[in-house]
Formats: sequence, C-alpha cells, structure tokens
Amino acid sequence: MATSRTLDSAADRLADLDIGDAEWAASVPNLRSNLALLSADHVKLEEMLVEMGQSHVFEHWPELGFHDEEKRGFFDQLLD
Repeated sequence: MATSRTLDSAADRLADLDIGDAEWAASVPNLRSNLALLSADHVKLEEMLVEMGQSHVFEHWPELGFHDEEKRGFFDQLLD
C-alpha cells in the first residue's frame, strides 16, 4: 500500500512540473523513468544537459528505485 501511495505522490509531483510530455527525455529512457524522483530544479538541469548533447550522462542510470539518493545527490551538487 505505501508503495502505491508513493507512486501516486510521485506521479502528482511530475504532473505539477509542467514539463509537457518530456519529449526531450525520450532519447534517454533511463532518464525518463526517473523523472518522478527528482525536483523541478533537477528536471530543468536534466533537460538542459540533454539539450546540450550530454545525454550520455544518463545512459546507464538504474531504473527508479535503485540508487535514488545518489541520483538526487548528483543534481544537488550541480545546483550548489
């Protein structure tokens, strides 16, 4: 039950980000599957990196639920 609520909450947060259909993330499936995990600021950085040709950064990202804190930490370092 808690997992279902967590997924619902993540879906709500993703919907609130106003990122449209995240077409920019379509070329990097590992990134797209992790969008709900990250904050709006993190998603903006993701989009910027992909648009600047840096999608290789996300090619080997594990699926949602694995190493999530490290993923958030990566973007937190970029924002500092």
